[in-house]
Amino acid sequence: MCVNTKIDVMGKALDCLEEALSKSTKDLLALDASIHRFEFSVELSWEALKHCLLQEGIKTTTPRDCLKHAFVYNWIKDDVSWLRMLQDHTLASSSYDTYIASQIYNRLLTHYKSMKQLHIFLTNRFLCF
Repeated sequence: MCVNTKIDVMGKALDCLEEALSKSTKDLLALDASIHRFEFSVELSWEALKHCLLQEGIKTTTPRDCLKHAFVYNWIKDDVSWLRMLQDHTLASSSYDTYIASQIYNRLLTHYKSMKQLHIFLTNRFLCF
């Protein structure tokens, strides 16, 4: 898949996450859907980032490696929040506990904003209009 497609798909995933975050958290299904959309938004964000870095001649293989390079090249500003996002992604993917799900949900808006900032950066840098 080309860089343009990866960035577009990332944007669509973020739109889905934003929609899920607009729903009431009193509904357990809405909370679960938000976390699920967060999981695939993280996956698609690091995939887009990996392809963009490769276009710049930087080969990466893991999400952490991508984040390290993105931070060094000033593509992301807050590496600590991105590392927290990866931790939350791992927690959400590996086990389900309602308390943990609630804690992750409380950080989703911050995670969304970080991914959205990256999407804007990648769009401006790599997409041809």
